[in-house]
Amino acid sequence: MAAASAARRWVLSVCHRCPPLKSVISHSSCTMAALKLRGLSTKPLRGYQGFGSFHSDDVDELVAMPDDEFLKRLPPLPTAVEHADQHAQRMLAERPLAEWLDDPRALAQHCFQLDLDTWSFVNHGAFGAALTPATTAAQAWRCHQEQQPLRFFDRELFPQLVYSLRVFARFLGCDARDLVFTPNATTALNAVIAAFAGQGQGQERGQGQEQGEATSSRVALGPGDEVLCLSLAYGSVKKMLGRACRQSGAKLVLVEVPDVPASHGQITEAVAAALSPSTRLAVFDHVTSNTALCLDVAALASLCKQARGSDGPLVLVDGAHGPLGEHVDLGALATAGVDFYAGNCHKWLCGPKSCGFLWAATPELQSQLEPAIVSHGAEEKGFLSRFVWTGCADYTPMLAVRTAIGFWEHFGSGGQDSDGGSNNTGSAAFASAAAATAA
Repeated sequence: MAAASAARRWVLSVCHRCPPLKSVISHSSCTMAALKLRGLSTKPLRGYQGFGSFHSDDVDELVAMPDDEFLKRLPPLPTAVEHADQHAQRMLAERPLAEWLDDPRALAQHCFQLDLDTWSFVNHGAFGAALTPATTAAQAWRCHQEQQPLRFFDRELFPQLVYSLRVFARFLGCDARDLVFTPNATTALNAVIAAFAGQGQGQERGQGQEQGEATSSRVALGPGDEVLCLSLAYGSVKKMLGRACRQSGAKLVLVEVPDVPASHGQITEAVAAALSPSTRLAVFDHVTSNTALCLDVAALASLCKQARGSDGPLVLVDGAHGPLGEHVDLGALATAGVDFYAGNCHKWLCGPKSCGFLWAATPELQSQLEPAIVSHGAEEKGFLSRFVWTGCADYTPMLAVRTAIGFWEHFGSGGQDSDGGSNNTGSAAFASAAAATAA
């Protein structure tokens, strides 16, 4: 108690001597009464009403804005972050791309912080290895954050997260309104499977309904329903599905397939034989974790779509190894019949750890999904509002993922500007426009 009292007295003495600091601590409940006694103003600042105390724009409005309007709302990028973004381009420009490809060891030493003198690193898919430019960008964001934490979290973080999300959405070939960041693919998968287990709110937040008004859930499982996944599914996903089935009374159907199938058709035939009128959810890996098998998830989703009718199985893709390991075009996958896609950014995309994502194809499906952590956005109608804030945490990996995307777009285009196409979809052009606007 004595130490805490001394700390408060010190803060107040600093505030009294340094008028610019008054507004910095004016929201602290432990200092409000003392400020009144000193005759200092305690009038609160008016900001983003209804979403905690944040003073930035509504994230669901920001993510839906046209590019030119959004860029006008975007706070300037910190200089150190801009320098980190340019680092990869400068590095690759040191030698022609063909020379880099002829000397992969030198390229790896330039791009990563791996100890290649001691190890031959071949298990990149487990926990990945982050690109040096991406880790440099994340650290630049952290330093900027600590220079003025209130400014960063209260005014800059949400617009910058939306900026990173919009860049990432272009890379994945989807609408940014259908995409949210999560700490990892495990978190994203849990959000979807929990909704099927009936742990989500099961609410529609569509037009014409009061916020929080419960309706029948499209995704919730019940006795007699079936959930389908392959024997090759990731171990923790099997546990998620098993728990959801136990909680809901549904049945988990495990489709046995060989570790090394003779063809994609062999898997498709096994899935077709296992589908039934009771199948409500089908879960497929984009790339299997233990065997590195690249599944034709579009064909599998189309198969489920043909069997679906109006009440057939929804399709969830575990894309933990998807982005950049495989071609990911979420728009095309939606057309094929995929409903949810969960992925990581730290594996083959080589972003900093603690950045994953969740995509849901339609607002109806998005309305069924809830984050595991309930915070300020929990009662909001928007998909992004509900997932964007999980409390005070390190969001810099999500901000830095666009640096990793910029690296691969520059590298994949031979050092030239991106010319479009999913996984090379003009994200660099959007980032360039943002930099020009900030300048």
